[in-house]
Amino acid sequence: MSDAPGRRITPSVHDSRPLDRGLAVLLDLSRRIASSGGVDATLRAVVDTVVPALADNATIDLLDDDGTTTRHAAAIAPPHDAHTPALRALALEAALAATLRTGAPLWSSASGGAPPEELASTPESARLHAALGTRAVLAVPLRTHDGVFGVLTLGRRADRSELSDAHVEIAMAVAIRAGLAIGATRAQLQERRAREAAERNASRLESLRRLAIDIAGASTAHDVLEAISGHARTLLGAQRAGFALPSVRPGWLELVASDALAHEATRARWATFPIGAPLPLAVAFREGRALLHETQASMLEAYPDLAAYHDMKHVSAAVAVPLRSTDRVIGAMVLGFEAPHRFDADDVALVETIASQTATVLERVSLYERSLREAERQRLLARASELLASSLDYARTLRAMAELAIPTFADWSAVDLFDDDGTVRRVAVHHADPAKVELVRSMFERWPTPRAQIDAFIASAQPILIPEMTDDVLVQGAQGDAEYLRLSRELELRSYLSAPIRVRGEVRGAITFAWAESPRYYGEDDVEVALDLARRAGTALEHATLYTEVRAAERQAEMSRRLFEQMASASPDTIFVVDAKTGRNVYVNRFLDHGVEWVRSLGPALLPTLVHPDDLPGVLDRMSRIPTMRDGEALEESYRMRHADGSYRWLDVRSVVFTRDEEGRPAELLGVARDVTIERARDEALRRSEETHRLATQAVRGLVYEWDFETASVHRSPGIRDIVGFDVDEVPTDPSWWRDRIHPDDVHHADARWQQLQREETEVADTEYRVLHRDGSYRHVWDRACVLRDDASGRVLRLVGCTIDVTERVRARNAIEEADRRKTEFLALLGHELRNPLAAISSAVQVLELLGPPEPRLTRARGVIVRQVGHMARLLDDLLDLSRIARGKLSLELQPLDLCELVRDCVEDHRSEIERSGASLALELPSEAMSSAGDPTRLAQVLGNLLHNAAKFTSPGGHIDVALRADDGRAVLSVRDDGIGIAPAAIERIFEPFVQDERRTDRSQGGLGLGLALVRGLVELHGGTVRAQSEGHGRGAELTITLPLREPAPSAELASAPAETRPRRVLIVEDNEDAAEMLRMVLESGGHHVEVAHTGSEAIARARALAPEVVLCDIGLPGVMDGYDVARALRRDAATKGARLVALTGYGQEEDQRRAMDAGFDRHVTKPVDPRALGSLVGS
Repeated sequence: MSDAPGRRITPSVHDSRPLDRGLAVLLDLSRRIASSGGVDATLRAVVDTVVPALADNATIDLLDDDGTTTRHAAAIAPPHDAHTPALRALALEAALAATLRTGAPLWSSASGGAPPEELASTPESARLHAALGTRAVLAVPLRTHDGVFGVLTLGRRADRSELSDAHVEIAMAVAIRAGLAIGATRAQLQERRAREAAERNASRLESLRRLAIDIAGASTAHDVLEAISGHARTLLGAQRAGFALPSVRPGWLELVASDALAHEATRARWATFPIGAPLPLAVAFREGRALLHETQASMLEAYPDLAAYHDMKHVSAAVAVPLRSTDRVIGAMVLGFEAPHRFDADDVALVETIASQTATVLERVSLYERSLREAERQRLLARASELLASSLDYARTLRAMAELAIPTFADWSAVDLFDDDGTVRRVAVHHADPAKVELVRSMFERWPTPRAQIDAFIASAQPILIPEMTDDVLVQGAQGDAEYLRLSRELELRSYLSAPIRVRGEVRGAITFAWAESPRYYGEDDVEVALDLARRAGTALEHATLYTEVRAAERQAEMSRRLFEQMASASPDTIFVVDAKTGRNVYVNRFLDHGVEWVRSLGPALLPTLVHPDDLPGVLDRMSRIPTMRDGEALEESYRMRHADGSYRWLDVRSVVFTRDEEGRPAELLGVARDVTIERARDEALRRSEETHRLATQAVRGLVYEWDFETASVHRSPGIRDIVGFDVDEVPTDPSWWRDRIHPDDVHHADARWQQLQREETEVADTEYRVLHRDGSYRHVWDRACVLRDDASGRVLRLVGCTIDVTERVRARNAIEEADRRKTEFLALLGHELRNPLAAISSAVQVLELLGPPEPRLTRARGVIVRQVGHMARLLDDLLDLSRIARGKLSLELQPLDLCELVRDCVEDHRSEIERSGASLALELPSEAMSSAGDPTRLAQVLGNLLHNAAKFTSPGGHIDVALRADDGRAVLSVRDDGIGIAPAAIERIFEPFVQDERRTDRSQGGLGLGLALVRGLVELHGGTVRAQSEGHGRGAELTITLPLREPAPSAELASAPAETRPRRVLIVEDNEDAAEMLRMVLESGGHHVEVAHTGSEAIARARALAPEVVLCDIGLPGVMDGYDVARALRRDAATKGARLVALTGYGQEEDQRRAMDAGFDRHVTKPVDPRALGSLVGS
């Protein structure tokens, strides 16, 4: 029994039959060894002798110089002898290797159907011995006098699994005999190994040399790898080879020059695969280390996916190594072997050498390919530069640039520009397929780029690179829009790149590229190309912008020149340009009424000829400073020069450097000379006035004070006693003393005035407030103050003012305002009370016209009534309008208008009236429209009053001429007649209220003398003037008005639909029974259903019963409800809130109209109403 480690069994009892068989085995082994030659034959003789004599399978493993073992021989008894190569490929099991260390035999057997555990240390060994049926194992050492150098392993099947001591002794004897034979030839073995290694190395070196020659001329990675593939298989005895290089698809590897690509299924699955895939090539690339798999089983265990490889049954071993260039891995190589292969150090070194050479050549090829791509990019950029230089039309250039990128740099290209309002304008989009271009255009119009996305792009100013447009990217971009996602998928985009277009440092657009059909993807190198193209696009935009700006600047310069000439021509000042060296006037627009050419001809003699002798020395002294003047420095002086009439005029002259010569010295001066003779006289008068004012202030009965901000004290004059009843010595100098006496309701107002002065908003301010008198009463005072400031800082130093008691004046003003208020109320009431009977008379005449017989005398009588009612209404309107103008209560409704059209329409409106009086009317208008802004109603009223006035004082057979023309930015309208004329003494008074010229003593034309006063008021509200001319009685008169031609403000024109006329339900609310009855008759004659109410409460009741469509309501009603209350009540009632409410009233002021609209009325109509207008109000 052996003491060797391992699981052992007790051999069976001694049996002489094994010893007899052992002697026969030894004799046979000796014979075989004697006839063999060399170590291999000796090893082969040993295993062939013991199988099947002693065992069913046998192996011999020898110890190598590096301490590892190598299996040199194997044999298997039939019928399993086909597994001999697999048994030869296995390595010595670790449990059996203990025999090498101990030098003692080890035997073991197993019960059941599994091999001994010593033979199941690896999956390959367990599977093979299970197939062979091995159930017992015996390992014995092979020795020489130098020690143990190998192991002979015997395996027996189940039917021969019992081992006896005799078996062990025979095996030991065989091992001793084999050891002696092997030891005798060991030197031969070592010599042979060295010779074989040398031959192998020489062969490999030659193969490597040929490989270097073959790949030296390769220009593509595919050619390089095809050459390396063949040599690598030859050098290592491999049957298959393949390479993986980074794919253009980011994060993926591409299988290149591989036998597997010949098979369609393999190509479809593994032509490209992710870097993270569980495959030998991916792991070698990812981890940067060599992977050795000596058996198929170890490969499939590590990489189960390889089971799907169609030719995996022919791959029993493989090695995968990274292709490393300097400090990075650029690919991976794999070699496959059909039989299990044991990789020694030389194999690994050779594979790594081939991998290193491959990486070096691939880098060279990659550099070459990159140089080709770079050359292609440079050609692209060069062509872009040519486009940029060929046109200033930026849109055309950008479209050409987008087209240029196809197909060398993109399948898709687009250029978008960002407008100032945040919108995106697509100026170019290009693709080889026009249908797809149209699809993208429609998508852009339907789904414009969100503003937030544009703002983020502008803010970052960085390119956007999406190396791979995965479906997740498309889903995220669609933001839940299924239709957008569907169309985006149709485009089949692979990779996306967008670069910002900058113009003067600001992002003003983007140029975008995309790969779709081409199997290419963008990387960091492409970003630089895109940025370069974007810079060129930006340059195109900048050039176009600059060109536009230059053209605009040229136009502006021309406009400025023309403007300068026009301004100089229009300016009353002298504008000149003088040569600083010669003193000659290069340009002068005018000069004190001297001839311009004569002034220019004087040249340097200008100053001695025209400057006052007393002022000339100072002028010449200041002129000597011109050569040292700096830009922005002005030469300012005042002196006298001789006018063309011989008098001397004071001039304020200011000159600046206009141009400089090449040495930087002033070449020309630009100056302005202003005649200030009148201003100087005015200033002198003002000085005297101020002196007079100072003396008057001393004499005024009031308080004069000075507030010193430095000392925070106030000095007051003795006049304070007249204001508050205190003597000046009784009052403290503290400023707060006076403020504390101001009425509480006025303190805020007074403080605001003082703060306004201190904030430099004004230099002088005045205000009124109440101040407490000593006797406890409050006095109204008028306070005026001005500030004195520090010139440097603007800080307030002093506040000087005066305070006057205006209590009596305030009382008088309040009384006047009260009287004015009462007058206004009286006029409104008067208008209302007079309009009511006029309305009834007007309606009655309309009824008579509708119902009365067509008798000529009645017609004439009705005409008289109508004209007199109209005349009475005009008198009321004039009286009220004049009152509003006087109180500043009349406002204009300015709107765009054509004065020619307004004058023409107004003249035609009055033509029948004038011709009826026996006079002729002529109109002269300019050929073109005269646009302005004004109140057309009031302007028509002005012209109507002038025509009415002319008609009154023109006898039958006379002539009235109306003319309109433009003169220096103003419209001039004249009305001339050849009537009785105006006395010279009356011309200045005819525009005053209630004044009439005594042209006719019989007063047959009547009137209150308000028409021309109203004309002047309305014209002046428009910023115009009015004047009258006449050569006296019998010579006619001409009244002329001038109006500024304002730029009309734009206004929307509202289309008016034709009025629909049909019978309506009408409710009349009128306390004047006559007026109400007449209105009823007029409306009923038009087919309307009419009811009448005389009070507000009656109106509400009748409205609920009638549900009127139109309500004509007076404002001044008896009882608790006036017209405003009625309107509000009707608007609140659901049955009547939709009715048309018309205020038909004698109150016609603007405040009355506003109150009517606020109460809910739709219209405000002043009595008496024109029957035709009444029909429009009700029937529309």
